Amino acid sequence: MTTDQRPLILVVEADAEQHKARCLELFQAGCDTLAAISGAAAIAMLAQHRLTIALVLLNPQLPDMSGGEACRYLFKIHPDLRCLVYADETEAVLMKRLLKTGHCEYLHKSGNTADLTEKIRAMLAEPARA
Repeated sequence: MTTDQRPLILVVEADAEQHKARCLELFQAGCDTLAAISGAAAIAMLAQHRLTIALVLLNPQLPDMSGGEACRYLFKIHPDLRCLVYADETEAVLMKRLLKTGHCEYLHKSGNTADLTEKIRAMLAEPARA
């Protein structure tokens, strides 16, 4: 990721410490970030910044709705949205459903910063879905 073309990533994370850590990691990797701490906030942010958000990084454990529900709303706003869900084994059933849609990719929450940035780089390098 180059500094002259910093992709905008919407980070959806309810835990404040995790949220700060993800945003800092992404900034250091050459991305700009928007913050959402709930599904409703993520939906509002995407609606407002639909044309500039390159990818959503989503922790599916949200305080106001399930990760699957949040994804359904996000994809209604932006059907070809790139979405990386980072979760642990407790969300395995949700992950299987989301991955089958072809809209989301998955990264285990225990992954390190290099894993996260590598996955995001790979996703951003893929052609947009039509």
